[in-house]
Amino acid sequence: MSCQGKCNSTGSVAMRCQGSQGYLKNAARIAISTFFFAVAATLSGNGAFAAPVPKDADIQEYRDSVSSKYDPDVVSHEGDSGMTLSFGLGLGQARPTQSGGTGGIAFQAGIEPGYTSQTGRFSRIEASAEFFFGRAGYTLSPDDGDEKVSLPIKFGMLAKFGLGSAGGNGAYSTWKFGLGPVFASYSGEQNNGDTIASTGTLVGLAGMVGYTWTFDFTKHFAFNVGAELRHIEFDVSPAERTESGTKTTVKVNRVASINIPQLIIGPRIKF
Repeated sequence: MSCQGKCNSTGSVAMRCQGSQGYLKNAARIAISTFFFAVAATLSGNGAFAAPVPKDADIQEYRDSVSSKYDPDVVSHEGDSGMTLSFGLGLGQARPTQSGGTGGIAFQAGIEPGYTSQTGRFSRIEASAEFFFGRAGYTLSPDDGDEKVSLPIKFGMLAKFGLGSAGGNGAYSTWKFGLGPVFASYSGEQNNGDTIASTGTLVGLAGMVGYTWTFDFTKHFAFNVGAELRHIEFDVSPAERTESGTKTTVKVNRVASINIPQLIIGPRIKF
């Protein structure tokens, strides 16, 4: 029997019938709303309505850089900026730039205060001042006097600049360039026993380019190993010539110009 038939008999039955119809309508609405909510939640969980993930290369690079901070296999030298103090011993060969000359032994010792600035996770710049002394020996060709030359380097100073990069766990390499004055004396002995010597301290110019590896042992101690090419040049005039025991001051045509390829080693302190 339909609800409409009962509604025609009495008024009370009609009111109960209308209430039943409202209840059914509300139940239908709730059921439909629940269905669509469940569908939306399912699709959202599967990523259908999730925010799109950026594919930009810069964002990916940033994520990699952040995650690598916690990766022990990724080398990082962050926090390495600060003052440094290096000690160096150098041993190499002094080679005259004049043709026909013969190279000899050269050595030096020095100290190098500086500052290192970290410019990135794997890069740095360095500025320093090297103070050094040493000695170089070589032989000039017969056309240039046929002299055995001794060149004591009393004092030298180089303003240096370096560019470095990480090379491994606790190690990095640096290209260095330097230029500055150098003070020395000149002494040359010829085959006939005559000698030519500078009358005073010579003031010359020195320049260098080098490549150094630095190995960190502790937070404040490291060790440098490197190779460099150093050029030193003086004008030896006037000079004293000694002939048969007699000294005379003469103006000689002498230029002390040498290239010194050498190895450099020494400790490094970080503050």
